[in-house]
Amino acid sequence: MAEKDPLNASYFMVDVPGVTNAHFREATGFTTENNVITTPYSGKDGKVIQKQIPGTMKLTPITFKRGLSDNLDLWKWRKLVEEGKIEEARKNVSVVAYSTDNKEVARWTLEAAWCSKLTGPTLDAKSNEVGIEDITIVFEAYKREK
Repeated sequence: MAEKDPLNASYFMVDVPGVTNAHFREATGFTTENNVITTPYSGKDGKVIQKQIPGTMKLTPITFKRGLSDNLDLWKWRKLVEEGKIEEARKNVSVVAYSTDNKEVARWTLEAAWCSKLTGPTLDAKSNEVGIEDITIVFEAYKREK
């Protein structure tokens, strides 16, 4: 089968069930990796070598950035964590990428996700740039669905 062209990374949204469907301008941190455990191992020829085996899996928090808006849904979601309502705050969050003709082309699911950090914009009266706020989401499992 011939490989298709790479997907455009510029159009995506984040679906937090019961909270919001939000569009962002940037998402960073889609990383899953394992700590590496090194242990001595005796090879067939009697030489001791260092065998590397996978250890604990690490999931990097994902940070999303968007232009400042009047929508407070993400702020309310963060407030649940601040109030100690972590089980209520945990959601299976979807990150969905779309093609230029608005068809879903990729989907990632962040299981048991919650907002660990929300940063408001830098405001500067001398600038005419859009104010940017960012949200950091942590999660217990991460998979690509599509």
